[in-house]
Amino acid sequence: MMTAGIDIHLDELPDDHVLVTVAGDVDVTTVARLREALHVLYEKRLQRLVLDLSAVTTADVTLLATLVAARRAAASRGCSLVLRAPSRPVSGLLTGASLTSVFRIVPACPPLAVRV
Repeated sequence: MMTAGIDIHLDELPDDHVLVTVAGDVDVTTVARLREALHVLYEKRLQRLVLDLSAVTTADVTLLATLVAARRAAASRGCSLVLRAPSRPVSGLLTGASLTSVFRIVPACPPLAVRV
């Protein structure tokens, strides 16, 4: 899915895992596309939802709000949320908001290695 400033790619993986790769600018003008993609995934019976944020070039607090809501929605459905390789802008927001301990954050790795 491509809209102004954001690219979202979904990959269904074995064992009810989904990798969502987010690239570009995630801000008040683009975050709705990410929310829509995540809402579709909440309806599936996933065990793990991995958000690859390594290619996010800019981000604002709307991304943080979306991540917190995604974590809550996933947990309420028995699904774990993993943030993979947050870019420098995303890491800065997570650190500044003291949210690094709230999320499971893993470095860049092959998608299936996130299951560990």
